[in-house]
This record gives sequence, C-alpha cells and structure tokens, in this order.
Amino acid sequence: MGWFTPDELASLLEVEKEKAQAALETRRFDFGFQLRPYQKEAIQAVEKTLGTEKREMLVAMATGTGKTKLAIAMLYRGGREISDQLLSFSD
Repeated sequence: MGWFTPDELASLLEVEKEKAQAALETRRFDFGFQLRPYQKEAIQAVEKTLGTEKREMLVAMATGTGKTKLAIAMLYRGGREISDQLLSFSD
C-alpha cells in the first residue's frame, strides 16, 4: 500500500455534521472523573460552535480551573464526531 493522495486524506476526515452534532448532544458526561459545572458549560459551548462553520475558537480559563481535565473530557466526548476539527490547547 502506498501513500494517500491529498483527496484520499480529505475523504478520511469527512464527517456528517448533523449526525455528529446529534451524537454529541446525547452523549453523557461520564469519564470516570467529575467535571465542574463551568467545565461542562465550556465543553457544550465548544461543541455547539463545532456545529457551525467557525474554524477557530479559544477557551480561556484561569490557572487551577481544570483545563487539562476539560481537554481530556473533550477528546473522550468528541471521538470521531470531531475528527475534521483541529483542537489546540495552550496555557
């Protein structure tokens, strides 16, 4: 098997946005650790924005407010549903 062409790579990242958004809306917040209410609200806001054509977002949280847990929870929840998005986290 050879290298993927750019079009083949793009096709691997395609997602049915409506189906993905519906899956996120019904997915539980169950990760083996608790989220604070504002972390859950931040995740829901990001997921809602992912359903639009907006391509860049910034989630800003103060030191000690659980950015790492937020990022882990988003990755657990997102899975394939957000595979066409690039999520970047920084301090």
